[in-house]
Amino acid sequence: MKEKEQYSLDEAIGKFYKTEPLKIDLAKTVANSVFGEEKKVSVFFDKMLYFIVCLIAVGAVIYCISLFSKLSISSVMLFLIIVVSFFGLSVKEHSVLSKKVLNFL
Repeated sequence: MKEKEQYSLDEAIGKFYKTEPLKIDLAKTVANSVFGEEKKVSVFFDKMLYFIVCLIAVGAVIYCISLFSKLSISSVMLFLIIVVSFFGLSVKEHSVLSKKVLNFL
């Protein structure tokens, strides 16, 4: 019985098939045909907006630190308790609403 020569997959493809890379981006071509090609929007406005929001956040932190330095510890603790309870309530509300929405769907 004759033994057939065994090839690895790469060798077999290289010997019997001519392969070359795709000349087009298939995913982009399909997406463009389905959704239509959109104009590229400049991201300069987005970067400016993030920069302005960061500046406002830094200013707010500096203002809060200067405000808290003038207050007593009990006032700061009361403020922190209020803020933490607000965030806790909003997280709880979000979980309840997401469960209701998922049950509705």
